[in-house]
Parts: sequence; structure tokens; C-alpha cells
Amino acid sequence: MRKSSWLDEVTPTLQPVPGIDLNNYKKTLIERFSNPKICDQLPRLCLGGSAKIPKFVLGSLRDKLKQGGAIDYLSLTVAAWCRYLSSHDQQG
Repeated sequence: MRKSSWLDEVTPTLQPVPGIDLNNYKKTLIERFSNPKICDQLPRLCLGGSAKIPKFVLGSLRDKLKQGGAIDYLSLTVAAWCRYLSSHDQQG
């Protein structure tokens, strides 16, 4: 069995948006996230997680559970965010 990717997990939960080519949009996201010149601060990203996780990730996670699909990456996202909020890394 093939392991899912983050695209496999989230794409089936999305509703079509008029005028948006989803495959092109996903390609643009991958290119943007792959660009080493575009970087962000982890603390800044995580601070926004309290608003973004419920709005974006938990909805996709709920929808994937209803669909019976893989949730590996969605679960990892929630777990990593919770770990960050605990303020403890592997060294304590």
C-alpha cells in the first residue's frame, strides 16, 4: 500500500472554487514552499497556529475521518503544534 502525501490527504476534502485550477494551485504551493529564499520564523508560524489549526487542519482532519482516508500528515501537524506549545524539546 502506498503511503499518503499531504496532498492526498487534503485534496479530497476541498470543495471546488470557481476559476481556480486546483492542480495548478498545488503546484504553485510546492514551488513556493521549496524556495529557500522564502523563509519564515518557526515561532511566528506557530503563534498563528492557535487560529489556523482549528480553522484549516482540524476541518480537513474531520473530513478525512468521515471519508475513511489516511490522516498521517494531518495528525502529525496537530501533534507537532501541540509539542511546540508544550515549550519542551527532546532535550527538555
